[in-house]
Amino acid sequence: MKEWAIHETRMRVERRIGVGGREGWTVTWKGRGWDRSFGDYLRFFGEALALAKESGTPVVPSVKFHLPAIDEVFRIEEYRHTTQELLGVWDAAGRPGPMPLEKDFSPTLAGDSRADRAATVLRWLNAVPGCIDSKQSSITSQAVS
Repeated sequence: MKEWAIHETRMRVERRIGVGGREGWTVTWKGRGWDRSFGDYLRFFGEALALAKESGTPVVPSVKFHLPAIDEVFRIEEYRHTTQELLGVWDAAGRPGPMPLEKDFSPTLAGDSRADRAATVLRWLNAVPGCIDSKQSSITSQAVS
C-alpha cells in the first residue's frame, strides 16, 4: 500500500440528489490511499466515530484488501484481521447496528494490469463480500477461487 498511496488531505463531501429524488452524498478525493500505519487508521476511525456520534453522521471505514491474480488465493486471514479490528473500534465507540464498510473495486486500486482482465475483476466481485463477512468464518484461503 505504501508504494501506491499518495499523501493528500483534500476531500470534498457534498450533498446530492439521486435520479429518484433521494438525497445522498458524494465524496471527491485528491490523492489516494492511506499512507500511515493501520494503527493510525484505527485511531483515526475511532476519532471520527466520536466526533460524529452526537450528530449521527455516518462514518464508513474504507479498506484496500489484497486482490489476487486469477491464479492466486485470497488472503482470508488479512480480510478477517482487518475487519475484526475495525469492528472492535466500531463496537468500542458504541455505534448502533452493523458497521458499514467501503471496499472500492476501482481498477486503479488493484495497482496493476490484473484489473484489465474481466475474469479477475468478476472473481473479486463474487468472492470479496464473503471474505469480508465475519459470518463466513469457515472459509479457507483454498476454498475461495
